[in-house]
Amino acid sequence: QENSSNLSVEADISLEWFEKDKYYLAKGNVILKKDGLTLKANIVRANYAEENGENVLKSLIAKENVILTRDKSMATGQFMNYDVSKKIIFISGPFQTFSSPSGNVVSKKNIIFDDLKNKAEANGNVKIILSNETVIYADNVKADFSAEDKSLEKAIAKGNVIIENKDKRKKSKADL
Repeated sequence: QENSSNLSVEADISLEWFEKDKYYLAKGNVILKKDGLTLKANIVRANYAEENGENVLKSLIAKENVILTRDKSMATGQFMNYDVSKKIIFISGPFQTFSSPSGNVVSKKNIIFDDLKNKAEANGNVKIILSNETVIYADNVKADFSAEDKSLEKAIAKGNVIIENKDKRKKSKADL
């Protein structure tokens, strides 16, 4: 039985520890697991800091074909920075996605998740597909999730907002 708070890393090409700068660098089909999260990418850097004589994981930086999964949620993109103590995930690049049981988010600039505050923000040609088939397009969307099951509670969309419901063949437009 492995402790879920421990870090486990697999890599095809290399796994190096840089003692002076306190980081691991993993390359080639990297699979990293920590706290119920699974991170897959081509390159992952795990940054540590010394606290009370121990090396403590501070942040994870992943590049190229990033896939982050936990429970029924998944995020994908080309660049990811995860602040371990604040539990903030920043994903950026030409195209990133986030999918959960309550819906899917696609953006062309970035998606930011605050796991402690249960908030998310997406920027750049955002498209949200909700489980009831409603589709929201906007430049910026801020969303609040429930702490229990991470389902969507509230979303605020700004800039070139279009809301479509294919089921009811309705379309609404706004520019907030």
